[in-house]
Amino acid sequence: MWRVNILVIFLAFSWIGCNPGVEEHIKNGTAKCEKEDHRGAIADFTLAIGANPKSDDAYLKRGKCREHLGEFKASIEDFDKSIELNPNSNEAFFQRACSRSELGDIIGAMEDYNKAIEIDPKDGMAIYNRAACKHNLGDFSGSIVDYTTVIELTPKDGQSWYHRGISKFDLKDYKGALEDFNKAVELNPKDGKAFYNRAVTKLNLDDLIGACEDWTKAAEFGESQAKQDIEKYCAKGKINSRKDPIFQRSRSEYHLFFPASLPTGGRR
Repeated sequence: MWRVNILVIFLAFSWIGCNPGVEEHIKNGTAKCEKEDHRGAIADFTLAIGANPKSDDAYLKRGKCREHLGEFKASIEDFDKSIELNPNSNEAFFQRACSRSELGDIIGAMEDYNKAIEIDPKDGMAIYNRAACKHNLGDFSGSIVDYTTVIELTPKDGQSWYHRGISKFDLKDYKGALEDFNKAVELNPKDGKAFYNRAVTKLNLDDLIGACEDWTKAAEFGESQAKQDIEKYCAKGKINSRKDPIFQRSRSEYHLFFPASLPTGGRR
C-alpha cells in the first residue's frame, strides 16, 4: 500500500513539474502583452484563471489585453471579477473606468475614478482622467479642482496646465486661462494646440497682435486652422464683431483629448 501512495505522490509532483502554475502563466502572458501579442497573452491569462479561478491579477491583466484590443465589454467583465476578488485594487477600478469611458459611460467612469482615488489619493492619472470626465459633463469648476491637484503632484506636466486652461476658458476666466496656457507653452514649446488656444484667449482679452503671433507659432507646428485664421483675421488687422465664431474657437475646435482614447488615457 505504501508503494502505491509513493507512486501517487511521485506522479503528482511530476505533473506539477510539467505543467506551469498560475505565476508562470501570468509571467508568460505579461511577456506577450509587452510584445503586443495580446491574443497570445489572453490565452496565457485564461490558463492562469483555469489553474486558479481566484487570481484577481490574472483577470486584471486579461482585462487590460482585451482593452488594448478594443473589446471593452469583455474587459469590463474581467475588471468586475478582479474587483470582486480584490475590492481594494486601485488599478482594477482605474482600468474599468477607462473601458467605461470608451463605451461612453462617463458617469460610470467617474464612479470608478472616485473609488480608485479613494484607494490611492495620489494617483495622478486617475485624478487627471476624472478631471476630463468632469469637464466632459460640464463641471468646469470641478475639473479645475482636479487639474490643480494633478499640477501639485506633477508641476511639470504641461497637459494638466493646458486642460485646466481650457476649463478656465469655458468659465470665461480668460486671464486665468492665459496664465495656464503660458505655462503649458513653457513646458511644451512645440505644442501647436496650446499656442492656438492661447491665441484665442488673447483675442478674448482684446490682444489681436498677440493672438496673431500665437497663431503663427501654431501654424508652424501643424495647426491648419491657425493658417486660415491668420489669413482671415490678421491680414485685416481687426475683427469686426465679438459675435464672430473665432472667439469660441478654443471650445469648438480644440476640446479635450479624452484620456482612454484616454490619456482615458490610460496607463496601459
